[in-house]
Amino acid sequence: GGSESESNSLLNFLPFFGGALATALQRPGSPSLRIVAAESLALLGSKAVAYADSLVDVAQKASSPQLRSAALQALAALGPAAESYAYIFGSVALNDAESAVRWEAACALGGLSTGPELVHQAELLAACLVRHSNQGMRWRAAEALAALGPITAPQTTASLLTAILEDKSAGVRQAAAKALAAMGGSCEGRQSIIPCLDSILQVLREGTAYQRKLAAQ
Repeated sequence: GGSESESNSLLNFLPFFGGALATALQRPGSPSLRIVAAESLALLGSKAVAYADSLVDVAQKASSPQLRSAALQALAALGPAAESYAYIFGSVALNDAESAVRWEAACALGGLSTGPELVHQAELLAACLVRHSNQGMRWRAAEALAALGPITAPQTTASLLTAILEDKSAGVRQAAAKALAAMGGSCEGRQSIIPCLDSILQVLREGTAYQRKLAAQ
């Protein structure tokens, strides 16, 4: 009981130190101190919106993967204001060198309420999946789409089906199949698949056993 009340008291005082936390976040030096600052800003939730620009800068440029992840978590904790940073989540989900950071960004993107910006970012990832010449980038795009979970985005669904059927890489095809299964996990997600039933049937006829299993789901 006592430790819990002490913890709550500390949380009540955190908003008064937002500026100091943002300064510590940007200060060169020990990544561990900067990570603590980012984690503390995440505890502020929507009250940290005044320091969002600092968090964006760190999420994109910090050399420490753990620090970049902590900054992304703080941005995701902003509540409705996090919608404004969907483009950051989408960019980092595709371009960060570390898979753990990419996954953190994709999960942050998927945690946003379904809306035009989320669908737009999903479509950008899907465009990379079907158009990028680099196999690794296509795999990253499919990985990020899988983290989004159930969303209603018919154009994205169509791109995933194209990748399942046509990508030259077995790894990309498998990642796209996982993403398609994740998108169809709710009534809304299944609605986005309805316009693509012909392609799903093609997968069931022509795909590998693994692809047919996921398409059937």
